[in-house]
Amino acid sequence: MRRYLASLAVLGFTQAGVAAATSIDEESIPSVTILRADDSDEPAAFSRLLDGLLVDGRRAVVAGDAKLLQRLRPSYAYVWPSTDTIVLDPASGLGIFGFNATDDASRAKVISLWPWEPDTFSADVFGRTRREAPHALTRQVNFDVLATSPSSVCQGFAREMARGMFGDATPTTEQRTAFRKEVRRWCQYGHLSVHLAESAEFEIDSFAPSEHARLTLASEWALIRSEDIVSGTRYFFWNKTLGDGAGTGFTLGRDNEGHTDGAGGIDGIMDVAIHSGWGSVMPGDDTYTWPVNSTFPLVGNVRAFRCDGPDSSLPSDCPVAPMVRKLYPTDSVDGSVNRASGESFSFGGEGAVGGGRSQSSGSVSASFALAVVKTTAMVSHSDMTLTNVRSNADRVYSRSTWWRPDVPAMIEWIAARHHAGSLAKATPLAATVNPRYEILWELPAEGNAGRVLPYHVFYEMGINTCTWGCVCRLQGKPRVGWVDHVLVRIPAD
Repeated sequence: MRRYLASLAVLGFTQAGVAAATSIDEESIPSVTILRADDSDEPAAFSRLLDGLLVDGRRAVVAGDAKLLQRLRPSYAYVWPSTDTIVLDPASGLGIFGFNATDDASRAKVISLWPWEPDTFSADVFGRTRREAPHALTRQVNFDVLATSPSSVCQGFAREMARGMFGDATPTTEQRTAFRKEVRRWCQYGHLSVHLAESAEFEIDSFAPSEHARLTLASEWALIRSEDIVSGTRYFFWNKTLGDGAGTGFTLGRDNEGHTDGAGGIDGIMDVAIHSGWGSVMPGDDTYTWPVNSTFPLVGNVRAFRCDGPDSSLPSDCPVAPMVRKLYPTDSVDGSVNRASGESFSFGGEGAVGGGRSQSSGSVSASFALAVVKTTAMVSHSDMTLTNVRSNADRVYSRSTWWRPDVPAMIEWIAARHHAGSLAKATPLAATVNPRYEILWELPAEGNAGRVLPYHVFYEMGINTCTWGCVCRLQGKPRVGWVDHVLVRIPAD
């Protein structure tokens, strides 16, 4: 599966100081510490070692067998998919990224080119300071973060909190450590996946495969904490695809565009869908038969997510009271949709960096009490010609969004122009569909705290042959898919 997945890793101390078999490489790549895990590593010791690097603001990479890294997962990592290389960026909150490397050389090449974020306290981000921060700080803070991606909300949150807490003062090393640790409790982010011109991962049962279907799409996630006196502690889980304009999305390639033969037929027109939701999915072969009722030209819901089944048979990994706060694009009206280019998060509350050095421990603590007062989508209009965009609202644990061809309108367009050949200039479903998809979930901490919740995103594509009679065949139709999967841990504190 050629894609990057969001992930995280751990390392730690033994009683002598360092995890027994962990190798630590601080020389191969400047300013990056590479930790290679071993089967003999203890999770708690491994976690402490990694924590020491991260709260110190040091860039870390963990390498090892994917199953081993799953076993060593630290409690402070909120999302942890399975890969053999995990990149951790502590510059703003905590960035968690993963990829699979073929060998040490390929891993080193990727890491050497990694786009690390500048540290929150660097002069370029924090600005120049003129005095030392007081030992004890309590501040009221109110600010907005305009975020075009999930990663940018955490980066903006860390910057604004640092400015609100310290102003033009220079925090001590202990204060920076405490601040980083608290910020990552409030905001973490990473890649859900990166698909690069990727062939289908599976074909949907009872349909045909396609050698032409490709997916070029990257997506990110962020988990954001909010504490409210009335509604209690909540978490926002934001999943968004990246990339605007051309060159991103579901595609058939230049040589396989949808077309009309000029004699009454339409061939090679896509219908695509994105299904995202919580909990486990149908096991084994059943997973790939779920779209049968929703496959164009049918209009039913998918049956992939077990949590959307009968209440009497709900699995134990369903979240409590999930709520969709935002879903874009909107349903299309007259060939136009509303898309979100990002979100504005409004934060308000109090932050404190605790009363100087403790005489007993020599440590400084930090704590925030903040609420996400509101979220506002930055919306723009976009044409989606000869395409019907629809989402469902009759499910609790999942949502589906479909991009389907408006075949009657397509036939009228062809007839009015006496057109033959490619339909790429008529509809994106003939060439490349950029979904520009995002969904914002809200989960209460009550009932979910301390739990690990699976989250899946399915991408599916069908390729249609239709006649002038607006009849699009199901038998022999190619229909394929891709899937992304992460485990989201809702903090217990």
